[in-house]
Amino acid sequence: MKIVKTACDICGHADCSLKITVDSGRIIEVEGDKDDPRTRGDLCPQGLHIGDITQSEERLKKPLIKNSNDEWRPASWDEALSLAAKNLLSLKEKYGAKSIAIGSGYSREHIQEVRRYYDKLGGLIGTPNLTVVDHTCSRPRKLGLSYVVGNMDPWRSADVTNSNCLVLWGINPAHDPPRIRTITKLLEEGKTLIVVDPRKTPFAKKADLHLQLRPGTDGALALSMINVIVNEGLHDEDFIERWTVGFDELKELAGRYPLDKASKITWLDEDDIIEAAKTYATRGPSSIDLGNGLDQHTNNFQMIRAIASLIAVSGNLDVPGGNLLTYQPNQTGHLVERSPREAIGQERFPLAERGHMPSFWRSILTGEPYRIRGMIMYGTNPVLTDCDTKLVREALSEVEFLVVVDLFMTETARFADIVLPAASFLETDSYRGGEKVLDPPGEAWPEEKIILELARKMGYGEGELVMESSQARGATSSGYRKYLKNGFQTSSGKVEFYSEKLRKCGLSPLPEFVEPAESPLSKWGAHYPLILSTSAKVPMYTHSQFRNIPSLRKLMPENYFTLNPATASHYMLKDGNRVTVESPSGRLSGSLRTSSDLLENVLQVYHGFSDMNANTLVSSEYFDPGTGSPGMKSSLCRIVAVGN
Repeated sequence: MKIVKTACDICGHADCSLKITVDSGRIIEVEGDKDDPRTRGDLCPQGLHIGDITQSEERLKKPLIKNSNDEWRPASWDEALSLAAKNLLSLKEKYGAKSIAIGSGYSREHIQEVRRYYDKLGGLIGTPNLTVVDHTCSRPRKLGLSYVVGNMDPWRSADVTNSNCLVLWGINPAHDPPRIRTITKLLEEGKTLIVVDPRKTPFAKKADLHLQLRPGTDGALALSMINVIVNEGLHDEDFIERWTVGFDELKELAGRYPLDKASKITWLDEDDIIEAAKTYATRGPSSIDLGNGLDQHTNNFQMIRAIASLIAVSGNLDVPGGNLLTYQPNQTGHLVERSPREAIGQERFPLAERGHMPSFWRSILTGEPYRIRGMIMYGTNPVLTDCDTKLVREALSEVEFLVVVDLFMTETARFADIVLPAASFLETDSYRGGEKVLDPPGEAWPEEKIILELARKMGYGEGELVMESSQARGATSSGYRKYLKNGFQTSSGKVEFYSEKLRKCGLSPLPEFVEPAESPLSKWGAHYPLILSTSAKVPMYTHSQFRNIPSLRKLMPENYFTLNPATASHYMLKDGNRVTVESPSGRLSGSLRTSSDLLENVLQVYHGFSDMNANTLVSSEYFDPGTGSPGMKSSLCRIVAVGN
């Protein structure tokens, strides 16, 4: 028997400390580490049940090959990898390297390490079509922030422990033990908390001010707050004069959002906008914790640029208790220039550094701008997590060859020709969070080994497979006012309220507010009166994962729609009704629950459930022109049928 200390990598950002007791190769107890000052032993349900996840009988244990009758048969690694290599090389020879795509899931620490190997494989193959799902998680915030202030880690930029005022903007950290402790301490010290969220989250109920705005109108709110701050003379004039470009243009833009106009757009009281602006500007130092709720709108790039501008205007940038910059060595601008830009989606989204996964599906079906014919998908389940489920399923049915690498037989894996069993982060020596805890089940391999062996089968030599160390990447957020020495990592070396580079890319150089593609003011508004919000997080699942784990599934057995009681009453609905919801993109049926925590005229549904898939309702027609994000949190819908 031994006790192993490591860090949890399920959600990818909390990094909670684990103490895992192992006996005879099996986990017999999991607990938090009470010596960790960040968590004091607290864990979310997924962390507590990590043994149930890794030791599930449903784990993939052998490579599987689909036969001509669409039936699975077990295979040896040699046979499975040889067949995969043969098919991939055949597609490359017949259609070119660009016909092959490689896609991954969300950016946990371990996945980021593994991605380096997949990127290496993609480079050896010669395909530009490497993609991730960060167009719906973190990348929009990174991009929006970078095109104003340079590098800033959206998860960790808020210097909360030194803040006098904290704004939780589009984030619900009620399931994040380190953040819970930090924010609770802030409240105990009598400091100020503002929450911007359409829902009354647990921290919204404790906040000094809750701005329960219409989904997708955050940009208008930020501009109106800037207008109040400037009109009241609360902006940092010295910093703006010395370290920014485009302030006069920003001031004019913000002036287009007086309180009465902003109130109509956001559904907020004018007095609340004033209070939020003045409190944030005067009760500082103030920090804004920007969450994933900002990543899933068709107007999020400029929305996040507006919030970044608010941080800079108010004097809360890279100061103690504000939002801290992250400096990346050897970087002189905020856009990595890659040429030629041949990946699917880059022709549509000028800021895309990788391919755009939703655009891959249309490429498979239409051949535009060229056709993807073979795919390797690892740690991702787009059948449940990507927008427009019907389109995704059609594309995966049509793609000529598909390899999936995962822990479980996911809905996406069922479309594959070959499924390869992967080790979890607890079952590999390469995870930097701690030592290896277990051996993988059956014949499962660490993904690094899978990629290296597949590359060898494809004929790539040992020298081509050497990976450079990623241990010392050099990025730092330590220290304050780092710009005094280094400037800002933007094109001008200053904060850019106005971006000439964006103008040259065909995007607005200023953080202008535009309505979501499906808004009440759009062509759809008269026919779809409810705002659809999907993808809210729950503590027992991460995205589409772990609904097959009984100890977690019992905590939330099914998905459901949620309406505010007043909205439900308007439609003569009550708890337990079965309803059918329709959007411009699809239909979905399920049970209804009411909650006064949700803003009126908003309908919420969780994502990641195979039997009630929220992304059936989300369009693949509309994306943010900068980030490629779909409108998962600010689309439209209507109720078309009601049952008991």
